[in-house]
Amino acid sequence: MKTQTIDYKVLATAFSSTNHSHADAFVAFRLPGRTAVTLACMLLATSFCLHKNAAAQQTLLSATPATAQKAITAEIPVFLDKSIDSKKLRSGEKIDGKIATNVQLKDGTVISRGAKVVGHVTQAKARSNGDPESALGIVFDQINLPGGKDLAITSVVQAVGPNPNAQINTGGGIDYGGMNEMVEKSATSQSSTATVPRLNDQSVGVFGIKNLQLGTDGVLTSNQKTLKLDSGTQLMVQAQIAGS
Repeated sequence: MKTQTIDYKVLATAFSSTNHSHADAFVAFRLPGRTAVTLACMLLATSFCLHKNAAAQQTLLSATPATAQKAITAEIPVFLDKSIDSKKLRSGEKIDGKIATNVQLKDGTVISRGAKVVGHVTQAKARSNGDPESALGIVFDQINLPGGKDLAITSVVQAVGPNPNAQINTGGGIDYGGMNEMVEKSATSQSSTATVPRLNDQSVGVFGIKNLQLGTDGVLTSNQKTLKLDSGTQLMVQAQIAGS
């Protein structure tokens, strides 16, 4: 059988535009014709695949930052629609609220006051012999806008305060926790009432509610037998809003 030869330096030059690093590694040697052709095809196919995979990876890496930049961060004030009790709730149960005031996002979108916010309970427990404190975790997942459009959000509660429409007696009932600068007191020092503090986007923690703590994970805890939040309770929610 006649032996054919292939000069691999020539072959390497022929498809070096596909992958230079592979072309440089070829050396000249001689093989029987059929074996040589088979090996040449395998090397050419391998080089093409490597080049294609590298291009695909480069496209993915360049697209990732642009996608991440679409998320918008905003502090959103929410009022609870109804009172909730950690003793009566279970993980996964639905929680509803309403936007407390108009919120304009960085992309120009305006979330109107009164828009519905939908969330769920992440954990709920009452104090028992095995648990020294009661706990309640809430996250909001969606904002319903007029016209049927919904905004998907990832959120964490960053501040909590009592219903701002309730007038309270400063002598007891609600503890301001030393945050007197956030309480609008009446004009005279003789007055026994004060306006409930209103949360803003800089508020962090618990304001105006006794025996309540808020962790950095957004979970509320209390040393009371159960953890209750009244209807109208203020929640300042830090939200990541998916871009359109």
